[in-house]
Order: sequence, then structure tokens, then C-alpha cells
Amino acid sequence: MDFRFSKEDEAFRDEIRNKIAEILPKDIQDRHRHIAEQASNHDDQRRWLAILAKQGWSVLGWPEQHGGPGWTPLQRFIFEAEMYQADAPEFHWIGSHMVGPVLYTYGSKEQQERFLPPIRSGEHLWAQGFSEPNAGSDLAGLRTVARREGDHFVLSGQKIWTSGAFCADWGIFLVKTDTQGKAQESISFLLVDLKSPGITIRRIPQINGEAHLCEVFLDDVLVPAENLVGEAGKGWTYAKFLLDHERTTSSFIFWNKRELRRAWDVAASLQQDGRPLTEHPVWAARLARAEAEVRTHEFSVLRVLSEE
Repeated sequence: MDFRFSKEDEAFRDEIRNKIAEILPKDIQDRHRHIAEQASNHDDQRRWLAILAKQGWSVLGWPEQHGGPGWTPLQRFIFEAEMYQADAPEFHWIGSHMVGPVLYTYGSKEQQERFLPPIRSGEHLWAQGFSEPNAGSDLAGLRTVARREGDHFVLSGQKIWTSGAFCADWGIFLVKTDTQGKAQESISFLLVDLKSPGITIRRIPQINGEAHLCEVFLDDVLVPAENLVGEAGKGWTYAKFLLDHERTTSSFIFWNKRELRRAWDVAASLQQDGRPLTEHPVWAARLARAEAEVRTHEFSVLRVLSEE
């Protein structure tokens, strides 16, 4: 199998690289050159998405009728590689890679008109409210309840490990709208304004000093019935569709490549026994092993892309 890029692909890479160098603000680039992804400045993220949106590049995988650029999977791969190489902020991929596809596939026309433009522009950041303390990733065991009362649902329950909820504007929540039926047929998919009364968000400190993951407490939160995606009881179907998009976009190759590059730079700046760590047999071997693993991972993704 030939993993070399075509001349057309390389020309596309040059075009993208030059344009990113032109439009990426230096202050954003400088900040993101020295921080980990999860510690990203979310104001920078919104600002960068707004800049990308003006180029038509903020929602790479969306159909053209919904604002996507019409690129091939390989072109999207090249673009993301160049963006990370330039130390730009990451995509807010819950909105662009997960929520958007669900809405333009299953959402109403009104939901598409209301929610897709702010995702494209970076105006709205999203969080994913699936996992729960007593269910984890076992979505059939979730206990958060949405009780229908007139034109609203009333939400009660708790979510956990909700990435970025503290800075998000909206959340996608799986909830039980039928407490008597079969588990998979009782789940619905709701769009929830995270500024709604009754929502408490608590950040969870992590071992690396960050606090990107959150607990979300829902105490009789009113959600307009119009925020129900598709049909009640079909949330399991929509969640499987969403998770398929999540799994195919969460290889984080470019993030790993960038962090590996930073690890090499750090190792070159530190010394042991009078020589840089990059020349120390043990450290050099560890870095070389990490390099091999990242490249193997990248080739696996390229193999899949070559088949599309």
C-alpha cells in the first residue's frame, strides 16, 4: 500500500499551510504553543472557530448544504494535521463532529436553523451529558428522568465526566422519558441550555492539575418540548449514530504528534550526565518507542482513509 500523498494533495497542503499562517492570530498561537489541549483557552477556541467559519472551514465533515467545505476525508486529514502543526486551538469537536451531524440528520428544520449556525461560528460550545454515576457508559442504565408537563420537560438527575460543561453554552442529554418501558426504548435526546435554572455544574480536579471534566446536577430543570430531537424514545438510536461519529474522530493523531514534538523539545533542553536527554540511551529509546507508536497509529488511520 502506498501512503504517499498525491501532487494534488501536497498542493492542497501548501495552500492550507499558507492560509493558516495568514489568518491564525499570533497571540492565540503563542498561548497554544505552551499549553495542553484540555487546558485550552475557550475564548481563543471561539475566536478561532469564527475565523475558520469565514473561510468555510469550521465544520469539515458537514454536507455542503449545511456549511461544510466539500472536502474529501483525506483533505480533512491534511487540514487538521496542518492546523495542529501550526499550534492553533483544537476544534470544539462535540459541536462540530457530534451534535451537528445528529441535528442535520434527525433534527427538525427549526432546530437546524437555530442551532447549526452558532456551531459553525463558534458562538455556541456544547457538552455531552450521557454518562451517570451509577451507569457509567452503560447508557441503558441511566436514571436521569425527563417528565413531560405541558410544553416542557422537567429534568431531574445527575451526569458525570461531562467534558467542558463549565464553559459550554448547551448540552446534549440522554434522559428517560418513559420509566416503565424497555430500557433502550425509554431514552430520549434533549438539547439543554446549560444556563437554565436548576443546573449546577461542578468541575472535577484531575491529577494533571486540570479540571476539564464535570459533574452536572439537574434539579427540576425546565426544557422546552421543542428541544426534543426526533421522536421520544428514539434517543438510543440517535446516541448510537452520535457515538459512531465520536469513535471515528477521536484518534487524536494530530494532538499526539504535537505533544510528542513538544516532548522531544523538552528532552533536548534538559540534561543528564552532561548531555541532552535525547542523547541518553534510556530516554532516547522511550521517545523512539512513542514515535513508532504514533506513526503506526497514523498509518492505521491513513489505511482506512485510503479505502473511502
